[in-house]
Amino acid sequence: TDACFIRVIGSELVQKYVGEGARMVRELFEMARGKKACIIFFDEVDAIGGARFDDGAGGDNEVQRTMLELINQLDGFD
Repeated sequence: TDACFIRVIGSELVQKYVGEGARMVRELFEMARGKKACIIFFDEVDAIGGARFDDGAGGDNEVQRTMLELINQLDGFD
């Protein structure tokens, strides 16, 4: 087929700075929407999709932001 295939490793979406992972997810879906047909494969998604908890740790909050952005993008993806 002529479909675009994008492989994403979940741990690559976990970034040092706040908001970077969510930005990367948005840009990924913008790129996919620009293609006629596109398959996005998330490998090791458990790196960002593990158990949700709030202990106030900044790194965990960034992971939660990234996962929330992924969920939001998937919600509006056809």
